[in-house]
Amino acid sequence: MPHILSIQSAVTMGAVGNTMANLVMPPLGHQLCRVDTIQLAAHPGHGFKAGGSLDDDDFTDLLDGLVRLQAWQRLDGVMTGYMARPTQAESAAAIIRRLKHKKDLPILIDPAIGDHGRLYVDHAVAEAIADHLFDVAEVITPNAFELGHFTGMTITDGEVATAAARQILAKHPNLKGVAVTGLAGGDAVVDLWISLDDVLTFEGPRLIHQTKGLSGGGDLFAAIAMGMRLAGKRLTASNDWRAAIKQASQLSRSILMASDHPNRDEINPDEIIAALSQKD
Repeated sequence: MPHILSIQSAVTMGAVGNTMANLVMPPLGHQLCRVDTIQLAAHPGHGFKAGGSLDDDDFTDLLDGLVRLQAWQRLDGVMTGYMARPTQAESAAAIIRRLKHKKDLPILIDPAIGDHGRLYVDHAVAEAIADHLFDVAEVITPNAFELGHFTGMTITDGEVATAAARQILAKHPNLKGVAVTGLAGGDAVVDLWISLDDVLTFEGPRLIHQTKGLSGGGDLFAAIAMGMRLAGKRLTASNDWRAAIKQASQLSRSILMASDHPNRDEINPDEIIAALSQKD
């Protein structure tokens, strides 16, 4: 069973961050090894933040403990998401470098800094993610707003998204590609896989009831992409990020559509389990 180290937030209500990843990985045949950057009542997109995180010393000590446990012997991949403070991004990047020094591991970085025109984190956190975590990533999965924030560009279509993504790729030579999620286009929503020499477009229908999306959609996409990148008991092994991103786009869109309801603004966990348990 592949083991995935996941460093991101946790919530009590809803499904985002590690709470989301913990729903996604078991049906795909993976074991989630989680480090929570913060424990919140709910996704900060609700307009407030209730909860807190470990102090810097405890957070760093926790990550150092993984090295003392020789975690690289069991780990098969690493992903990160929401960071509560800049020092967490620095510490996460440091542990990834230490693990990769021992073993070649696929690394997915989900920036998780904001959406719909606003940041969920301080500017310093966003800067730390770009400065430290992008350098250790194989793939990053920003939404259109996040891609625009990191590049100073307004992401209006696939052409602009491609130019912005390649700006990031040029700065970070370890990156294999950028997966851009949630780009609106008419009656469709577009996800893109962009490398220096390749662009793939995946279209899906827009939600009918929750037109601004459902909380945790980006976290769902990132977790499925990471899960699909590795071999599970129900999957054929794939070391192709492009194939993993395609599957993540298709599966996450079907889950979002099934969760779309007039009185619900979060993803239905039952739909996640149902969709991924049927995947073979």
